[in-house]
Amino acid sequence: MQSETRVFLGSSAIKSHWGGAAARSVVARGKKLFSGEAGCSDCHSGPDLTNNATIDVGKGAPTQVPALLGVGARAPFLHDGCATTLADRFAPACGGAFHGNVAAIGANDIPDLVAYLESL
Repeated sequence: MQSETRVFLGSSAIKSHWGGAAARSVVARGKKLFSGEAGCSDCHSGPDLTNNATIDVGKGAPTQVPALLGVGARAPFLHDGCATTLADRFAPACGGAFHGNVAAIGANDIPDLVAYLESL
């Protein structure tokens, strides 16, 4: 029996089986951004998606880089809860340019990154 997953794109959800082309495509784009332009994998790497370093991500105090496995189920997000959704994490109030390379990605890229993070 195949599992079902939901990939959230803004306010709408695409329901698809794991092998669904739409879900696969969105998550793949998000993973590419995560590992490339967005710079997430500079700190969120390895099998648990953390380098275990302690750094300041633009919040004024050094904090441990958390593992991202299962991150979609752990709201609110970031060390101080500044992001109520994964999409909010990319806002300037949640570290902005100090937390990855958010200047290199556009608003249209955020749903893809969120879909990838929710797939972890």
